Amino acid sequence: MNNQETGHQQDTARPGYLTAAGVFAVGTMGTTLPTPLYGLHREQIGFSELIVTVMFAVYTIGAITALLWAGDFCDVLGRRPALPYALGLPALSAVCFLLEGDLPQLFTGRALSGFRAKLLSGTGTAAVLGGTRRAR
Repeated sequence: MNNQETGHQQDTARPGYLTAAGVFAVGTMGTTLPTPLYGLHREQIGFSELIVTVMFAVYTIGAITALLWAGDFCDVLGRRPALPYALGLPALSAVCFLLEGDLPQLFTGRALSGFRAKLLSGTGTAAVLGGTRRAR
């Protein structure tokens, strides 16, 4: 008797599943990496603690914008074509944080980070869940 005759289903992992899971994990960790730097930015640029709070709100605005504007991005383009966009935004966000010179640049980096997090979470989740499809 084979699995189809007994009704049992077998997990089949597609090639690239571990890569997709790794990219997803690293990408989601990247959203919190700049957080400890806000204290240093605050000292260097000289903004208040309220602005640090606003920085967290800007992330949320970026995330909500991504959900509203690009929530179905990977459904329309497909997971593979959408992934470079989701991975390219962290580079832009990192450049904003590395070259920080003023608040608008930090806000831009934070908004891009929020946007990227939601774009990557949708694309990454679809890629990882797609990699664990059950054989029928």
